[in-house]
Amino acid sequence: FCLRVFLAVVNEAIVGLVVNMVSYVIVVIASENPLQTPDEIEEAKATFFSNNLPITSIFVFVNAYVAAATVEEVSKYFGFWMVDTPDLMNPQKLILQEGEQRHIRQSSIVSQGAGITVAMVAVATGFACSENLLYVFVYTTPSLNNEIATLLARSLFPIHPMCAAIQSIGVVKRDLEGSSKSQLGMILLPAIILHGSFDFVLMFLDMLQRAGTGTAPDANKELEEMDSLDQLSLVLSLSMVVIGTFYYFCISECQRKKLSEMDESRQAAHETLV
Repeated sequence: FCLRVFLAVVNEAIVGLVVNMVSYVIVVIASENPLQTPDEIEEAKATFFSNNLPITSIFVFVNAYVAAATVEEVSKYFGFWMVDTPDLMNPQKLILQEGEQRHIRQSSIVSQGAGITVAMVAVATGFACSENLLYVFVYTTPSLNNEIATLLARSLFPIHPMCAAIQSIGVVKRDLEGSSKSQLGMILLPAIILHGSFDFVLMFLDMLQRAGTGTAPDANKELEEMDSLDQLSLVLSLSMVVIGTFYYFCISECQRKKLSEMDESRQAAHETLV
């Protein structure tokens, strides 16, 4: 939890600062009148991006796929990398205090794959927990009903654990199957695409609503009060979660069968030696 949150917050802050600086420079250059106060700059920024949706879309894309998805998925991976997973420890290296080697049966390859998935999902859940607390107690209007509604809504979109599970497929392929093609980029790419698409949908529709109304959408609306963009956002977000779940279970089932075959081959080789 501590490692994961600190890593993501620092990296996202750096990337977000760079993106905001670039946006301010563009607004100042495009402005016809000199901007002196921070309020004038913010007002000019809101007007500029409302009137220039193609440019705004580029910034939304960068925020979704780079500042959010890439930074967070990389942080998840290295958060897992910094944690020892018992299923993946070499039995020969487990030593008793007296210095004698402990006699431990080596876990199956299927069990090791499950251990990788559980460990990566646990790391991702730590960040999801902190992010949910932030949304509930900072971004939501103070009210018990609103806070409970926000927490329930956030629980419908487990994008962080889902992307971590998808990452684990690539890690298992590299570490257990011995695939040379499954390197860091290929491990992260499917998770970044899903996570970035999820964030892009939310950010882009939020941008359209701001451009149309000139105000930020109310996060505490009841379902019957939602307009078409709110409903579209909900449908597309749920669709992303369903697609990610379907993708993971299809790929992981094929991988589990391959790991089972590897276990059977190892057991057959051991019986032959005996």
